[in-house]
Amino acid sequence: MWGSVYLWIKTASQEFGPLTIVAFRVVLGVVGFLVIFLVLKRKLFFRQHWKFFLVLSIFNIVLPFSLIAWSQQFISSGMSSILNSTSALMTLVLAHWLIPDDRLNSAKVIGLLLGFGGVVVLMSNQIADGHENALLGQAAMLGGAFCYACGAIIARRNAKGIAPEAIAMGQAIFGALVMVPIALAVEGPFHLPRQPLTWLALLWLGVISTCVSHILYFSLIKSAGATRTQMVTYIIVLIATVLGILFLSETPNWQFFVGGALVISGILIVNNPFGRKANAR
Repeated sequence: MWGSVYLWIKTASQEFGPLTIVAFRVVLGVVGFLVIFLVLKRKLFFRQHWKFFLVLSIFNIVLPFSLIAWSQQFISSGMSSILNSTSALMTLVLAHWLIPDDRLNSAKVIGLLLGFGGVVVLMSNQIADGHENALLGQAAMLGGAFCYACGAIIARRNAKGIAPEAIAMGQAIFGALVMVPIALAVEGPFHLPRQPLTWLALLWLGVISTCVSHILYFSLIKSAGATRTQMVTYIIVLIATVLGILFLSETPNWQFFVGGALVISGILIVNNPFGRKANAR
């Protein structure tokens, strides 16, 4: 669901700027949440948890979406993917100090480093940054990655007793309230998509890549911990590469096979049941 984000953003960018795409994405995500809540007859408990939802939206939507959208004007997609993947390593360090049940162990360190190495290999032929503001773009992307790491920690520490779908919808509501005015001010006025494929791209980004995937994401944070969950940043790069080969006529090379093997190996090592037992002891 997230690995296809780059493909659909590239499709939607033929009609809209990056901030407008983000605004559509978050608003359509909120619509998806409303449908889910009406069908399942769930309660949001907005008044009790609005501060948590607001802070989470800042670190999971507003800041990272804006920083990443701005940074991609100046750095390549390969460099973007590598720098964004550092959020898993940042989460590893933050979780060790801030979450008692998510401490460092050898399996996590080895697996995360292997996975990050796989991302570097996957994107090694796409990292050239010739823009004069490339350094600022790299700093902005690292800032976005750090926000994602903070968001994972905040969710893990404060999500007890709150349903994953409520967390996802709460942050999306505040994200929409902030991103829509920003997009209007910078890239407005809005217009409806003209191409059917653009409609499909925006609906996928909103309903699938924001609504459904965030419910699964917060479920995973509660059950598997912040560090393991942030490995999704490695999987995104791998799946995006596969989709590029399947739908954008990109040619698989040695980086795809070696990098993919490293990413999968890292994920298997971090989720090794023997490693979990050792950590518990």
